[in-house]
Amino acid sequence: MKNVQIGDSYLNFDGNNDYISIDAYGELSEVTFEIECFVNSFDEHTSVIGNFNHSLNKGLNIIPNKPDRVQIYHGDGVSDYNATNSRTYIYTTVQSKKWMHLAISYRNNTITIFKDGEIIGVLNKTVDLTNLSVIIGRWASTYSGYYFDGYLTNARMWNVARTQQEIQETMWQKLSGSEANLIGNWLMNEGVGEVINDNTSNNKIGTLHGPTWKKSQLDEISIWDGNKYRKVRGFIVNSTGELVEFYRPVTNHTNFTTHSGMALHATQTLTKSEMNTGFAVLSVANAAGFFIGQEISINDGDHSEVVRIIDINGNELTITPLQNAYKRNAIVGRSIAEVNDKLSFKSRITYSVSII
Repeated sequence: MKNVQIGDSYLNFDGNNDYISIDAYGELSEVTFEIECFVNSFDEHTSVIGNFNHSLNKGLNIIPNKPDRVQIYHGDGVSDYNATNSRTYIYTTVQSKKWMHLAISYRNNTITIFKDGEIIGVLNKTVDLTNLSVIIGRWASTYSGYYFDGYLTNARMWNVARTQQEIQETMWQKLSGSEANLIGNWLMNEGVGEVINDNTSNNKIGTLHGPTWKKSQLDEISIWDGNKYRKVRGFIVNSTGELVEFYRPVTNHTNFTTHSGMALHATQTLTKSEMNTGFAVLSVANAAGFFIGQEISINDGDHSEVVRIIDINGNELTITPLQNAYKRNAIVGRSIAEVNDKLSFKSRITYSVSII
């Protein structure tokens, strides 16, 4: 799932010399980097964000470089750089062609790595963070090689090691820039130009070196059916669940019913007249305004897929997929509290909707 407002922009990195450079920060004893990324293809050292300096062997970065692992570079500024000593693999599933949230933090000789808000690794390493430039889309600030191939957006940097709960609470949201301990916040939604703006008081503007702008559209929402991506359409409902506008899906999808808390399905093609029976219609209490919703599923054996929901300001109301168990969607959001009271979903998530 992805917090991209309809009409929002993000950046495309083609894997060939594309990156973003940001001026150095001063004294730091701890840090958290966060970014939303969509991997098109894997490569050995293609960092998405960090401040690793190859020449000085300082800093750290995070690299989703294989389908089964994330790679971390970490330098203490004392030892000579060595690819073995300065590199650690964290083994986890990394899906290409799908948006995910990655984060890495450091405090008191402890590096913690997060994927979609879940802790996937903890390392006992010493890292020197002093006076290092931030680099996005390239392995290191001092090495001309290993460039990221995919899409990036919503990068941020904190001068504290954030907790798992703190990361989960804000990871799909767009921040104002005034949040405590936030020292860099690059929304990457300018849409044009050669820089990305930092909306914190530090004003650390990022300079683009090659990446190009893309803009999300409603008809660019796609789902993964286990074999390929299929484009779907969306619908718009108001805060009482009434249909405002409907876009017919372009493929067959699933109708949901519930039985003992489990999602059952029967394939059908949705039309406008089937809106209320084909979807568990979005209904939101205590939340004003219109909502753009997507509750789509495809038949995939025992698997069903549903959805992303954003409000009209682009704030994500759902969080990471709940795999391998029939559960209601977990949600986050301003006036949204408990899922059973606020949303009328009748389904499970196995894959997630992606913006491409």
